[in-house]
Amino acid sequence: MSSKPGLSRTAAATPAGEQQQELLNQELRDHVQKAMEEAREARPKNTVTQYDRRQEEWKMFCHEKGFQDGELVTEEKLVFFLRTCVLGREYKSNQRSRNRTNQDGEIIVQTISHPTVRAYRSAIVNL
Repeated sequence: MSSKPGLSRTAAATPAGEQQQELLNQELRDHVQKAMEEAREARPKNTVTQYDRRQEEWKMFCHEKGFQDGELVTEEKLVFFLRTCVLGREYKSNQRSRNRTNQDGEIIVQTISHPTVRAYRSAIVNL
């Protein structure tokens, strides 16, 4: 039975094998970084603007809370952020739109809707 050429298990444990593995890991990280940069450059300008704003809000949230893993996105942290900082937030009307009112003429306070929450999720997951 012939063995295939390559590193044996003991060779990988040697300093030279560890150095080769570290170089390979660095090459993988470089490719991931390059792919992320290319994806960002291919995005429409408005998407980049919206993502940047929401991602900055996420980074500030993580810094204020003092998470040990920093800005790393996890399901638990994302749900915490959305529930405490995004959901229930009052809708900001622009100058051209009028506030909605009820039958008595009282202003109805509107909160942000599902598409806005999805936009936050997309921006943060894309970090």
